[in-house]
This record gives sequence, structure tokens and C-alpha cells, in this order.
Amino acid sequence: MSTSSPTPFELLDLEFGFALNPKTLEQNLFQASLKWHPDRFALASPEERLLAEDQMAAINEAHDLLIDPLSRAEFLLATFPEDPDGQEQRNSDPEFLMEMMELRETVEIAIKGGSSDETCQLHMDLTRKESKILAKFGEYWENLQSPPKKSELAALKHLCEHARYLRSALLQLQQPLFNPALIRRDD
Repeated sequence: MSTSSPTPFELLDLEFGFALNPKTLEQNLFQASLKWHPDRFALASPEERLLAEDQMAAINEAHDLLIDPLSRAEFLLATFPEDPDGQEQRNSDPEFLMEMMELRETVEIAIKGGSSDETCQLHMDLTRKESKILAKFGEYWENLQSPPKKSELAALKHLCEHARYLRSALLQLQQPLFNPALIRRDD
């Protein structure tokens, strides 16, 4: 008899879905920590201490996954089986691909020669754009039919892919933002 591992939602006693109240997530993390924190098992048997450590690690991983809207969206999409026709492929929309190429160039220019103000502004713009795309993902998710149509899943995957590109650009921009030596001074 095999038992499947609990999902991150189950570990933190949350409803399965994209919409998530961060306060509820933090409260449920706190409750789970009260139950499983290894300090509570200091006098327990080695097996019980190990179980508590494993459980607390899984709870922390679940929290980290769910607190980030992009990783939460990716997890939700992963709950659907791959395309049975083997037609699973990345977005080939020329407009999207052009937008991502232009984004990459803009980020490279900002990193190599932009001012810190320009880099910060680009970071804020991309953060807002990522938030809007993930909000749209949430709207689509809430209206998903059961079972979902192929076209609905394709739209969700496209939004997730778009958000991933933006996240990658944001991570690239963070290097010079948190290391001012990498940005040209305007003085």
C-alpha cells in the first residue's frame, strides 16, 4: 500500500487554488510549526525527532512554494498531466518571442550602461507587469472548467511562461541593484 505525500496545500491546511491570503498562509505556517517544530521533540525518541525534522522541512518548503505566486502557479499547472499527444511545446507566438527578445536587450542595456535610477525604474515596471500577468493567471484559474479544456490550459501555460521570462529578467536586474558597483554612476 503506497501513500502519496501531502501537497503543499495540505501540509499548510489551505484550499487548493491560486488565490491565497498571505495572512492565512503565515497563520497556518505558525500552527504547523507549533505542532512539528523539532524543539518540541527534544526529549522524544530519535525516530520521532527525525520525523519532526522531516515534517518541519516539508512545511517550510511548502510555505516557500506557496508564498511565491509564480511557483504556486507552476505547481498548479504541474497537477495536470502532460499533453497526451506529445504536442507539449513552448510558446511559438512571434509577438511574444519578439517581446521577450526586446526585454532581454533592455535588461542587458540597463545592466551594462544604465543609471541606477533607470535600472530601479525598469525593475519596478517589470515587477508590476509580472504581478498583472499572475493576477490574470488567477482570474483564468478561478474560471477553469472541470475538466479543463486544452485551450484553457494552453492559456494558463502561456501566462506562466510569460511570468517566468519576467522573473528571469528581474533576477538579472537585482544583481546590479544590490551591488551598486555594477551600475555606472551618473555623477
